[in-house]
Amino acid sequence: MIKNTVLKQKQEKERLLSLSYIERTKAVHIPKWLNSDLIKVVVGPRRSGKSVFSLMLLHSLPFAYFNFDDETISRQSRFDYDALLQELHSAYRTPDPGDITMIPIRRQVGVLNRGKYTPYR
Repeated sequence: MIKNTVLKQKQEKERLLSLSYIERTKAVHIPKWLNSDLIKVVVGPRRSGKSVFSLMLLHSLPFAYFNFDDETISRQSRFDYDALLQELHSAYRTPDPGDITMIPIRRQVGVLNRGKYTPYR
């Protein structure tokens, strides 16, 4: 089930990246932000375009995408994060699961460090 969800979301990422968008006023600052080693956090009200903005920030870089708001994920009481990282590694063909660049996390907050996701409780 997780494999199908990852593949479905990969297609959604590719579809979103193929669309044209109005350039954001802060786009001139993007290279400076991306070149920093700091963790990037995009915050805003619900449905304000945080995910699309994040996709546009990374559109020229290789990155994996996973959305925890997916209905198949929200129905599960327990979630295997190691299996998720393995499927992302397989779907995006990253040399190392630690190379995954971005995972939008809305429903849960946590840390992705060296290929291991640790949710905050």
